[in-house]
Amino acid sequence: KQIGLTIPAADVRLITSKGDLYSWKYLAEVKHLFSKNLSDHSVKACKQLCAGVGQTFEAILPTTIGFASGEHTEPTPFETLRTSVSFTSRIAELTEYTEELKRQIRDAGETLNAEASLRHALEEDLKNAKEKCTSLKKELQQSRDRADFFERIVFRYTEGMNETFPILNEMRDNIISMGDGQFLKEGCHLN
Repeated sequence: KQIGLTIPAADVRLITSKGDLYSWKYLAEVKHLFSKNLSDHSVKACKQLCAGVGQTFEAILPTTIGFASGEHTEPTPFETLRTSVSFTSRIAELTEYTEELKRQIRDAGETLNAEASLRHALEEDLKNAKEKCTSLKKELQQSRDRADFFERIVFRYTEGMNETFPILNEMRDNIISMGDGQFLKEGCHLN
């Protein structure tokens, strides 16, 4: 059917001749099956033939392998290489290869999606970290400003105290010199 012919099973020949409408393309591993007629083969060989249809051999038009002179000839090494795999096998290989490519594309898509999700999460984390850093910088600046404010207040109070202590000491000395400041001598120390 692959070459468009329907041949009754009784008319199928393994050894084809000039007048046949078909010939065989086969892998080297089954070449021995085409060295004698179907009726001369064992049951095991017939089972091999049944199992190998479309896998290890197939029918082809006779012009495709060298019937130029009207006689069956062995294919050239190039033709053997080119036709060493059956179409069915090649289709199966290509189908398998296509499925593998589809799987790889699907896996790559899943990996890409996972990486995109991870990137999005990391960008969100980075954004949050930057916001937190900005907030902490503001808090730190506010703390510095408060510390500077209190430092200035402490400095002013210290200056005020330094100005006040001599005045208070002078007042104490004046009270003591008046003679009525005995309680200050004993109980009040301003240094």
